[in-house]
Amino acid sequence: MKTQNFNPIIFKRPFLILLLFFFKVNLFSGDYFDSQGKDFWFTFIPNYHNCAGSENCEDSLYILITSLYPTRGTIDYYDGFGTKYTKNFQINDPRTMFSFQLPYLPYELESYNNSGVDWGRYEDELVVKRSFHIVADTDITVYALSQANTTSDAFLVLPTDVLGNDYLVMAYNSDGGIGGFSRTPSQFAVVASEDSTHVQIIPSTATYAYNNQIQNILLNKGEVYLVQAKFTTLNDYPDLTGSEVHSDKPVAVFAGQQRATLPARVSFSGSRDVLIEQIPPVRVWGKNAFLVPYIQPPGVRRDGNDLYRILAAYDGTDVYINNVKLVTLDRGGYYEGALNNAAIVTANNAILVAQYKKTAGSQNDQQLSDPFMMIIPPVEQFMDNYRVMNVQAHEFNSYPTPGYHEIYLAQYIIIVSPDTAIANLRLDGGPVNQSLFNSIPGSVYSYANIPVKDGVHEIKSSAEVGVYVYGYGFANSYGYVGGMSFKPLDFRPPEILGNDSCFTVQGIAMDTAMNDSRISQIFVPVDSSENVNVAIEGFTPYKSRVKWTAQLNNFRKDGSFSIVAYDSIGHKTQKNFELPGFTLSLNKRELDETVPTFNDSTVANKDLCLQIQIHNYGKFPQTISSLKTFSSLIKFNYPTPRVLKPGQIDSFMVCFSYPNDTLMIDSLILENPCITQNLMNLIFKVSTDRIPPNIIMKSDSCNFLFNITITDSSGTDNGIKSIDTINVVNCSIEYTLKSIEITNLKIMVIDPYQDAFYSIIATDLAGNKSVISDTIPGFTISFPDWSSDSRRIIDFKTHYLGSFICDSFSLYNYGSFPIRFNNFPLDHNIFYSMPQTQFPVIINPKESKSLYVCYKTSEVDKKAQTDSIHVKWANCLEQVISITGNGIADEFNGESSCSVGIKMTSNKVPHKFMIDPIYPNPMMEKGTISFELPQESEFKVQLFNSYGSQITTVLNEKLKEGSYQVDFDVKNLENGMYFCTIQTSLGNVTRYFLISR
Repeated sequence: MKTQNFNPIIFKRPFLILLLFFFKVNLFSGDYFDSQGKDFWFTFIPNYHNCAGSENCEDSLYILITSLYPTRGTIDYYDGFGTKYTKNFQINDPRTMFSFQLPYLPYELESYNNSGVDWGRYEDELVVKRSFHIVADTDITVYALSQANTTSDAFLVLPTDVLGNDYLVMAYNSDGGIGGFSRTPSQFAVVASEDSTHVQIIPSTATYAYNNQIQNILLNKGEVYLVQAKFTTLNDYPDLTGSEVHSDKPVAVFAGQQRATLPARVSFSGSRDVLIEQIPPVRVWGKNAFLVPYIQPPGVRRDGNDLYRILAAYDGTDVYINNVKLVTLDRGGYYEGALNNAAIVTANNAILVAQYKKTAGSQNDQQLSDPFMMIIPPVEQFMDNYRVMNVQAHEFNSYPTPGYHEIYLAQYIIIVSPDTAIANLRLDGGPVNQSLFNSIPGSVYSYANIPVKDGVHEIKSSAEVGVYVYGYGFANSYGYVGGMSFKPLDFRPPEILGNDSCFTVQGIAMDTAMNDSRISQIFVPVDSSENVNVAIEGFTPYKSRVKWTAQLNNFRKDGSFSIVAYDSIGHKTQKNFELPGFTLSLNKRELDETVPTFNDSTVANKDLCLQIQIHNYGKFPQTISSLKTFSSLIKFNYPTPRVLKPGQIDSFMVCFSYPNDTLMIDSLILENPCITQNLMNLIFKVSTDRIPPNIIMKSDSCNFLFNITITDSSGTDNGIKSIDTINVVNCSIEYTLKSIEITNLKIMVIDPYQDAFYSIIATDLAGNKSVISDTIPGFTISFPDWSSDSRRIIDFKTHYLGSFICDSFSLYNYGSFPIRFNNFPLDHNIFYSMPQTQFPVIINPKESKSLYVCYKTSEVDKKAQTDSIHVKWANCLEQVISITGNGIADEFNGESSCSVGIKMTSNKVPHKFMIDPIYPNPMMEKGTISFELPQESEFKVQLFNSYGSQITTVLNEKLKEGSYQVDFDVKNLENGMYFCTIQTSLGNVTRYFLISR
């Protein structure tokens, strides 16, 4: 909440006294008006008359006049036919009031719901002359009361000199919940105070006659225009609150509801009352008001609440209750809340506040009080003295006894006063009981509901106070503001205007309207400027106009800035400006102040072209008035004028050609309404073509496919004329002509097992030639050891386990180039190997060479042991030679020196030394020793008895590597424990065994 925007007398904040001083000093000078005057125009909007159509209907209209001084005057009034009547009045004793009573027919406006008798348009949205005009010799105060059976309300009539041209209506919801002819509409009426008054009405909801149309009406003096809300199937409770009324001459506006249940949509069939108030013009609204609860009479229903409404005059109106933000409203928007406690209402813009008394009981339950509507004066329009009236009327009623009775049995005056002025308050000349006052939270004000009698009352105070007047009867009530001043207040913030032209803004801040309080501050907020320098003309406070200028610092970049101005009341205006720069560049060279240069060469009579991109890198559209060069020999097509949107890129070609050698230097010039700018320097050189075509070749890894690109595209090249084949052997050639400047060739080897050759010549249009030729070696190897149609196999036949044998095969190079082999890989390389000492091998053209492959039998297998030799060339082609062979086991049968039988077999070359346990154990006739020798070794096996005496040597041989099984005979040995020692060059082992038969 920005406290400088609110009336400082409300808050308990001492620093706001300075703002009050500014308010007093800087307000527009002139006469201020209040609710007293000498001239009045008004009308009675429709009430609901239960006696309508009855000859004995006593529903009446009352006009009540008071004056501080003796006076006289006239009341002119018109019926439904426009007939004029005049009533003279005179007040000799200012302590008394003048009262004028009329039957409601034919002087009250007629609603489309004619009090339940009929439903028709009647005077809704038609120009009629049912109005009242009062003229007095001296200032008077006028009150009006619409009194019908159990439905009434009174209102303060505003003098003609305070009427305005702009209004926002405060009314209440229509009552469609009952249905039939009992439905009553939200309504307002406009009364013209001068002839030829043009009135525009912008309704906030559909109206009975013209729905949501804006209505333009011409009224003469005293003519009235009634507007009533329309019931629809979707809306039984339409509300005209927020409707706008504009006129070119002063008019009076009266608003309310024909007969409202309040709150609308109550859960019971409540008693109803007409709501009427005269609406003050927007120019006298305030920003601060006090909500004050009414006395609740005994017997009133507890259903529902008294209500208040806050109506906004401008968009962005922040509303606070007791200094806590409640809501933000736009123009014509309102907030409605329950009126349970006193509160202070504040806002940052003009608001209108109304209070509504709720329904007292059911339709058949005649409780004291009923709905009424009261406009609450803003604090800014409080006065220090009032002359008010608590009205009275009479009607025939059987309760409490048959006869004419006073209608209003409980009368009240509410006084809202600064705490410091309560002791000095005077009501009818006497002090006010200070114990009646209650504090209003968040303020230095208090309020009191003071019981009074009928008639005229005078309130005087040492400070400005607010006065509200109301009264209760059985199913009847009224309420209105006791009076107010009508000072035109400054609600308009300063205006800030600016006109930009070519990187500069010339601006002015103004606070020049009739009620404006002039400019107190103007500045550029810190950090609000980007690429802009703002200069404010020499300023002293309270000027009505202040000039300022803003200019881009860098014209190649957009800029932005803000200007803030406060008037003397504290109204703030902040205007944000965006200032376009010159944001056109070539090829997205944003903010580059250097001018790019295009420098290229061509040959005679050949176009040299450049693609240009103009880029708008800024936030605003950019106009290109013209684009040109100095020389007519430079050609481009770019129609102007032209507008580029933000981010848009335009592309076009700039070309140059000339028949002879020359050097052309020029510039590409852009013009717009603000600037002429050199976008690019252009240098074109024309020269004779002396450069032959350029040839680039790429081949695959096998040299089977060659891609050749021939170009003739440098600055002085003319292009390719022809490509000719001189010689081709074992190759195919494909041509792809991409353009006169580029040709692609694809050369493929037909038979990779033969050598290939090609030779090509490229000629450009100037006769320059380039030649490319190459000889491509093939995989030209044959195998003389095998016929061309036989399978290539090297067969090592059969060999004993552990044998190592080598065999040879021959290769022949039948081609024209040496062929080198670094290795011939084998598939497994386990039994077979290629000795690496023979690599690398180079086989020259027409030369044969032999190579060896070796076989080592390391395992006995029923199947042949195979592998393959891969003769690979350039990792692309290969020939395969298969290898096969078999290993057979090595066996030995004999006897030891002690005639012990031995059988020994080897069928595998092991990888490590290992001796298994002797088995079986215990044994009866024969034992077995299994062992593996990974290499040749001495091997000695001896047997010992349990006493350590040697019995025999089973084996003492030198054995090759292999896996062995030795069987020995123990039939001649006695039962008992024995041990066997095994001695080898690889290690010694002892094994124990038992003979048992």
